[in-house]
Amino acid sequence: MVKIVKHKNLDDNLLSQIVALKQLAWNYNIESHLKWIHENIKENDIHFLLYDNEELVAYMNLVEVHVNQNENEIPFWGIGNVCSKYKGIGDGKKLMNEVNTFLTNSSLFGLLFCKKHLVEFYKKFDWKLIPNLYPKDDIFTMVYNFEKDSCGFTYNDRLF
Repeated sequence: MVKIVKHKNLDDNLLSQIVALKQLAWNYNIESHLKWIHENIKENDIHFLLYDNEELVAYMNLVEVHVNQNENEIPFWGIGNVCSKYKGIGDGKKLMNEVNTFLTNSSLFGLLFCKKHLVEFYKKFDWKLIPNLYPKDDIFTMVYNFEKDSCGFTYNDRLF
């Protein structure tokens, strides 16, 4: 089961569970994870929490960001912090399906930055590769639910 929770509605217990799960994917101490969350996740950003019974087994968030295109600002929701307790059993697929459903049903555009080895995974969920917007060449940019031309895109919002 996937629960969707706005950041402003997280309690300390749930935040601790998220940090414990994030530590499996990124080897930073609790304080570093909490500091990053407090500095980078805003109150209206959204957490997707995948549970197996009562156990939190996978997590990702969506953050409100904007892409500029020819002087126009376009709102997007950026996927970040994708992590899973158990690898290779389909938890990432469940989260991606939930996020895509959320974006589609809400008529929202998705944005993500990923390493090359993850591009094919996201393509399975109809995310499209576009010219890179990330400041590093080894990170790729993908969009979802955006059928217009991405020509002229620039990105100056927060990295997530």
